[in-house]
Amino acid sequence: MSKVFICAAIPDEQAIKEEGAVAVATAIEAGDECRARAKFHWQFLEHYPAAQDCAYKFIVCEDKPGIPRPALDSWDAEYMQENRWDEESASFVPVETESYPMNVTFDKLAPEVQNAVMVKFDTCENITVDMVISAQELLQEDMATFDGHIVEALMKMPEVNTMYPELKLHAIGWVKHKCIPGAKWPEIQAEMRIWKKRREGERKETGKYTSVVDLARARANQQYTENSTGKISPVIAAIHREYKQTWKTLDDELAYALWPGDVDAGNIDGSIHRWAKNEVIDNGREDWKRISASMRKQPDALRYDRQTIFGLVRERPIDIHKDPVALNKYITEYLTTKGVFEDEGTNQSATDTLSSPVPETDAVETAIPDNEKTECKVEVEPSVEREGPFYFLFTDKDGEKYGRANKLSGLDKALSAGATEITKEEYFARKNGTYSGSQQNTGASDTTAQPGSVKVTADEVNKIMQAANISQPDADELLAVSRGEFVEGISDPNDPKWVKGIQTRDSVNQNQQETEQNDQKAEQNSPNTQQNEPETKQPEPLQHQKKLLAVFGKVPADSIKPEHIRRYMDKRGEQSKTQANHEKSSMSRVYSWGYERGYVKGNPCAGVSKFKAKNRERYVTDKEYQAVLSVAPLPVFIAMEIAYLCAARVSDVLSLKWEQIGNDGIFIQQGKTGKKQIKAWSPRLQAAIEKAKQLPTSAYVISNQYGNRYMYKGFNEMWVEARNRAGKISGILTDFTFHDLKAKGISDYEGSSRDKQLFSGHKTEGQVLIYDRKVKVSPTLDVPLPENIPRKYSK
Repeated sequence: MSKVFICAAIPDEQAIKEEGAVAVATAIEAGDECRARAKFHWQFLEHYPAAQDCAYKFIVCEDKPGIPRPALDSWDAEYMQENRWDEESASFVPVETESYPMNVTFDKLAPEVQNAVMVKFDTCENITVDMVISAQELLQEDMATFDGHIVEALMKMPEVNTMYPELKLHAIGWVKHKCIPGAKWPEIQAEMRIWKKRREGERKETGKYTSVVDLARARANQQYTENSTGKISPVIAAIHREYKQTWKTLDDELAYALWPGDVDAGNIDGSIHRWAKNEVIDNGREDWKRISASMRKQPDALRYDRQTIFGLVRERPIDIHKDPVALNKYITEYLTTKGVFEDEGTNQSATDTLSSPVPETDAVETAIPDNEKTECKVEVEPSVEREGPFYFLFTDKDGEKYGRANKLSGLDKALSAGATEITKEEYFARKNGTYSGSQQNTGASDTTAQPGSVKVTADEVNKIMQAANISQPDADELLAVSRGEFVEGISDPNDPKWVKGIQTRDSVNQNQQETEQNDQKAEQNSPNTQQNEPETKQPEPLQHQKKLLAVFGKVPADSIKPEHIRRYMDKRGEQSKTQANHEKSSMSRVYSWGYERGYVKGNPCAGVSKFKAKNRERYVTDKEYQAVLSVAPLPVFIAMEIAYLCAARVSDVLSLKWEQIGNDGIFIQQGKTGKKQIKAWSPRLQAAIEKAKQLPTSAYVISNQYGNRYMYKGFNEMWVEARNRAGKISGILTDFTFHDLKAKGISDYEGSSRDKQLFSGHKTEGQVLIYDRKVKVSPTLDVPLPENIPRKYSK
């Protein structure tokens, strides 16, 4: 009889650092461990032939009840990130989450969360998870406060909301200084308009925007007119560099030009220099990298003067870097029509060049006098080299051949050999055979050869890659593709089987775990649910701290003993045993952190047992569901249908965007677990989405009257009102929560617990059992009654 074995391949540190190797795992059926190990070795090397050059540690163990395992016959890299090998138990165990605050990427937060963080903490740098969680109060229970009204005013002013964070911080500081603490969002909005008008007046913007190149040429023409009278030959109004232009210094200038405020190309302020290095270059800002890559395709790119470089960046259309073809076309046209070489002042080769017998020090006010040039050398800090991987394309008589380089030196070798740099998306589109020139042929089949691309053999590609010292694509990305998942840059976003805009949705959803915690906590606060709240709920850590600090805040840390924790647990458990457990765990994490760093002598929570929390068993019947659905307003109606049919959480439903609606279904990345799924279409689900088109036009599927996303507080009020109204009309007890609709969807889904796990997106089958609440109809014994039974007891 065959058994299931968990098999993992873990690379050593050298392979991870030099080759980019990743750990992978799979599940294999075999008669015993020896056969499973042999089968795993063969399958792994067959799937990853390049792994023969790396050192791997192979682990094989029998699957046991209660431990997570990867799917059968599929390679899973995420499993190795979420689990680790435990030598003591000889099995895989989940990785414990870190208890200390972690930084988050500010640019990846949702716009409303970004505004809340800036309003509450007056910064957009070094943002931690705790800061995000605390700031989200302004989007929920603290919406009516002064800070909450500032956030609302920002969201309702697109002309300010779309500005860079640094400028929005100026606006926030202005209204905090000018408005009284009790001001509401309309008054704050009016003050923001005053700030915006004042800022525009200070910038002296009149009419159409004029680039620095145009200003320089206008000054040259003006001086030419003035000098013509005095018979003095004019000079070009150019800012000559005090250093030799290289690709690194060009990257610096591109970063300076991205400064959100006014900038003088001839005099870069120190604060702008620090901002460019820390915020743009070190962080590898996307628009900067794309512009830099496109500039490397331009002939004589290093010869253009600083005015041209600054004008090119500051005149570019918004978000043009997201379209590589359009960006390349814009840069080429700009340099052709407005580009000026730095040495044109001495070379009389262009029509715009003016000969200059007089010294350049008399040209414009930004020039440096001769006696000060030795003292005013411009110090340019070396920029950070562009990080790979890079992609390129060879075109010859045999067709087009593509390749990849991990380092910039490899790209330079390829470019010197006649290659052209291309985007990551184009590279993988060509590799997958889905490239169609302009990528407009969205209806093409995956198996159809696309026009304009010539497929080459693996040997030919390897020869090109070896010539330029180029490595293979990332293993973790290929693993994701092999599992059938969408991977940005590999999967074709124009393919009908994928949802348009998935790649942008991924960057937004990875930061929604915190909002999910708030949503679930607020929904579980009703008296009839606190005692039976599932153990999987994760309330907001800040709320734990408030409760704990109210009791232990002024007590020396080492004075708190286990008996004090027990007394607190017993008292807190009278209100909610589940919350008492969460608060005890939160306090234990704090003490563990302090113990490891020498702040406390021990952890008083160790050895203190938790309450046994009972899983919630409330199942919503069809009759109860239909009663609420019949009286629900349209936004609640649509949200109920999506939550039930897709087994989705309330935060995932409210954050759903139209770009997630695709041909095959609805793309949802769960905010809590990060699980990505495409919920396949059904007639009922399609009908719900069609009803959503009756709502105000918005990026969100479920939008309010302003076209914005519903905040949880406002939506929950509509939900509770509809639920209570349904109870009064029908006489049915409608005491269930919105989160119970997800449990109803899982309970009503036909299939095994494994099938329900795949449907719901939970990591383990054990978690699914918490939501599977429908009482099953069990069979009864069907045995015929024997004949001729003595009727001793009959009358």
